[in-house]
Amino acid sequence: MDKNKILLSAYACEPNKGSEPGVGWNWAIEIAKRGHDVVVLTRKNNREIIEKEKNKPLNLTFIYYDLPYSLMWLKKVFGVQLYYFLWQIGIYFFVKKQLKYLQLDFIHHITFVAIRKYSFLSLIDIPFYYGPLGGGENCPSYLLKNESVKNKTKEFIRNSLNRILRFNVLSNYMFSRARKIFVTTEQSAHYINTRFKSKLIVSAAIGTTTIETESDIANEHNSPIQLLYVGHFIYWKGLQICFDALKTVSENGVKFELTLVGKGNEEETLRKKMKILKLDANIEWINWVPQDQLAFIYKKNDLFLFPSLHDSGGMVVLEAMSLGLPIVCLDIGGPGYFVNESVGSKITVLHKTYDEVVTDYAGAIIKFSKDHQLLNDKSCNAALHVSQYSWRNTIDKVYSIIEHDFNLLKK
Repeated sequence: MDKNKILLSAYACEPNKGSEPGVGWNWAIEIAKRGHDVVVLTRKNNREIIEKEKNKPLNLTFIYYDLPYSLMWLKKVFGVQLYYFLWQIGIYFFVKKQLKYLQLDFIHHITFVAIRKYSFLSLIDIPFYYGPLGGGENCPSYLLKNESVKNKTKEFIRNSLNRILRFNVLSNYMFSRARKIFVTTEQSAHYINTRFKSKLIVSAAIGTTTIETESDIANEHNSPIQLLYVGHFIYWKGLQICFDALKTVSENGVKFELTLVGKGNEEETLRKKMKILKLDANIEWINWVPQDQLAFIYKKNDLFLFPSLHDSGGMVVLEAMSLGLPIVCLDIGGPGYFVNESVGSKITVLHKTYDEVVTDYAGAIIKFSKDHQLLNDKSCNAALHVSQYSWRNTIDKVYSIIEHDFNLLKK
């Protein structure tokens, strides 16, 4: 394999983090392990934590860019979307000035992982690779049955932006500049203009590092059954469905304890809902914890609940499986891609009502709570199954394609 010098565009990039920062970091590490010289372009506010990290590959370096301090208020007032857009414009000129010094072979955009986000580095006259990109995943509208008008409006706008993406002149120009476009799911691929079909490749953006062996998985389970959710407390994570399902579980005489790890702007609403359902005594709320502490929380629980409505990936799903937790998720988005019936339960949502989905979700939890052998079997299967989704395997799949394509280009 030829050694190349790569600029990896990773707005979000931090060690020991999940979600987008974890994606940026792990792609940088694994690409460097393949022998390439990797220059990661990321935000200045990631610098301190990155430079504290020891044992980085010697062929991995970082350069940092941020908008002028006078513009930082934009992020607080208008949110990250406008700031990210302007950051992308800024890095275009920043990189253009350093091209002679950098001596790049190609550029790869990795974060943000979203089909609707621009990468102006694609406009530089250097081979450009895009993704994997997600964000095209959606859910049936009836799953938003009990949501506020505000949240339903957000979902409508998001879906509308996805639908018009194939007509977006700027996005289409950037897609035309890419040699390959990787997307996380077929749903995301659906929204990209069909004239780029030959460039599209479906591949995961996420992976896992910690993988237990079958012998490490505990065979004893708790009574009451210990349930776990890890993630943001926001409407599209589907916790409303989860809570309604747990009401049914309780009415069927099944005892459970639920641990919720995370934070988000819907926390107060969710706490009120649990009180209305008279389930608040069964719940423990925990703020975000470091990754090493989170591993202990995974191991103390029996079953991982992840009712997300449109996750592109779901890194916590892979983490949970890697530590032997079976999954109960919806059969949509990234979790629907990673989970099969040997490692958990996927709840079908198409052509069903909200109440039917809730009933099926509750039924899966009840089944696990009453059948410890089933729980044991799927625990062992989960750790085995997730081994194929290690960070190395995820990135090797994409980079074997990129390297082959770039080698053909050089000939």
